[in-house]
Amino acid sequence: SRSTGFTLIEVLIAVTLLAIIVAVGFAVVRTGLRSWDAGETRFQIAEQRATCFRFLRDYLSNALPMQDDSAGDQPVFSFVGTPQSLQFLAFPPDHVAHGAIYRFQLYMQDGVLLVSMRPFGKPLLTPLLEDEQVLLMERIRAARFAYFGRDPGKPDQPYWQPAWQQPIFPELISIHIEDGAGVVDLKIAPRRGGGR
Repeated sequence: SRSTGFTLIEVLIAVTLLAIIVAVGFAVVRTGLRSWDAGETRFQIAEQRATCFRFLRDYLSNALPMQDDSAGDQPVFSFVGTPQSLQFLAFPPDHVAHGAIYRFQLYMQDGVLLVSMRPFGKPLLTPLLEDEQVLLMERIRAARFAYFGRDPGKPDQPYWQPAWQQPIFPELISIHIEDGAGVVDLKIAPRRGGGR
């Protein structure tokens, strides 16, 4: 009389099949999680890029053409650009200060594009206020600004220049950014033709 039950070979085969199914299941879950994380990272980069580019378009296109005499005796035009930084005046977001004018400075630091904001003018408390710094974009490999406009010494044709410090706005501002998602070349035209 033979007792009913599983033989050792049947148990080993069942355990081996179960181990294979569990291993495949973990591999599928791990691959799914990696894919999810990669997709989420790409989405965050795309969202950060879109927010940064919207900020640049909105504020640079509405920069204010004013003389800035806060730096010294000789007033200079409020828009000053170099290949690595850009300074201009504009109204800040409403949640910062409604109706006030702020000095914005865009600059690169350790692969990060930052904007520094500070109230413009010489009110009593302005020297006591700290610059507010906001991270616009990170993971940047390279970035540079260029300016298209007429040089007072050569008024015939406008051309691209690496720096801008003239009493008018450039006709176009080029912002070249290279990051993990690719290369972007923004061209922004200030709406207000300061001094023209």
